[in-house]
Amino acid sequence: MTQSKQASSVMIFQANDWNRWNQLLVGASILIFLPLQVPQILRNMELIASDDPKAIAMLVVIPALGYASGMLGNLLLMNFLVGENELWGSVIQAVGMLTSAVVLTQLYSVGLVPGLFFIPFVMALAIGLVFNALNFGLSETKIWTERIWPTWQNGLRIVGLVALPVFIVLQIRDAFWPELPLWPSGIGFGLLASFLVLGFIRRQAESFPDFFAERNRWRRKVLEQSEWLDAWLRRGWQGLAGWVANLLFMFGPLAQCINGLVHPDSLAALALSTQFLCVVGHLLMFSRSGTLLVQEKDRIWCFGSIWEIALRSAIVFCIMAAGLLSPLVVSIYLVFVIGYVAFVFVMAKRDYPEGSLLTTIGFLAFGKQQATADSEMAMN
Repeated sequence: MTQSKQASSVMIFQANDWNRWNQLLVGASILIFLPLQVPQILRNMELIASDDPKAIAMLVVIPALGYASGMLGNLLLMNFLVGENELWGSVIQAVGMLTSAVVLTQLYSVGLVPGLFFIPFVMALAIGLVFNALNFGLSETKIWTERIWPTWQNGLRIVGLVALPVFIVLQIRDAFWPELPLWPSGIGFGLLASFLVLGFIRRQAESFPDFFAERNRWRRKVLEQSEWLDAWLRRGWQGLAGWVANLLFMFGPLAQCINGLVHPDSLAALALSTQFLCVVGHLLMFSRSGTLLVQEKDRIWCFGSIWEIALRSAIVFCIMAAGLLSPLVVSIYLVFVIGYVAFVFVMAKRDYPEGSLLTTIGFLAFGKQQATADSEMAMN
């Protein structure tokens, strides 16, 4: 009788407990992300209060554009969560925006962020924050839900698409050619890249329906499935919005890596606690996103977690190379990160035995195409 109870408890653990625990771990990540920027804010305050020009100059290693990109990503994600009436998720994104805004303001106060960029950007984000919050009070209003809110959502996606190339170009300019003027060299080339990206997307959106509109037997058959085609295009647009927010978040650690390589003598300005908290938070999120990846349900979320962990680990290596962190600490850190990722994969396999490392990598790289090919092979 005792053995049967133990066996049943093991079965319950394998079938249900990991799904419950990984959701709890994702919830625990909130406790990590809320105070994420506090150590960096305190470190900045310490350097600024010293009144030492050399100490203040070290703040150049902090990527203002990386923080700005993350704030815009917070705004996009908050927009999505507000649309789903997720109050606490929206509050977390708002807190992320505000704490990043404090760091950006500190950099602006010492002349590391030009007013031409800082003032319009912060004002625009403040307006966006208020506009997102208004949905909680106006979601029952017909004109708001049918016209104003969808227009705001689509406009915000376009803003994200335009801003990302601008941030990338400006980051390259700040890191390698800081002597170039911000306008027109930096912002001008960034806007040019943005218009090229938008032009490409628009051309594809126009040519795709035209392709099916041509008179052709099999194309007409596809066109007859207009509801399916419309749903596919809608999912593609929503997926694009998810990728835009994810890419804005992913630009932050990339910008930090670039600044760390360009300004290795200023790495002491970075708060190690912020870097480690970021990795721990994303490892906790990987508990759920990695499980969903193995189950071939979600790859955008997991890709963002893996990217963040990898890039933050690269920053840790830069700090070690600068002599600010011992190799022993870095070795312990790597063992912990690799061990936890492997643990998540093993637990996800218990819950989803059909998954494998090869199919998981295929889904991460190619999406549902891999899963579709597997199902077709199974049918044959």
